[in-house]
Amino acid sequence: MQRYPVEPGQVFFVECDCLKKGAGRTDLMIRWQKSDESWTRWHDDVTFNFKPTGRMENGLEWMHAEGVVTVPEDVGLFVILLDVIGQLSDEDVCWFDNVGLYRLKDLK
Repeated sequence: MQRYPVEPGQVFFVECDCLKKGAGRTDLMIRWQKSDESWTRWHDDVTFNFKPTGRMENGLEWMHAEGVVTVPEDVGLFVILLDVIGQLSDEDVCWFDNVGLYRLKDLK
């Protein structure tokens, strides 16, 4: 989990790579906190799915998730969560890499 201070209305591009072996589903999730680190705006959570890239490493394919997010009202922190569910054994592994968060130029 990584947190970044933000202001409502700001727009960000977020991205991440992952390499998965075995069972499990991976997601890049964005959640929101107030400045005091309490969770808020659950209905504004955003999830980006990882998609194949064609880039192989040791017989496994790297996947990539990306998207654009606008900070909702009453938010002070942008929270990045790298999520894996459905791993069934010790053989099921996921590596995350190259997490990026970039503020986009205001359009006003």
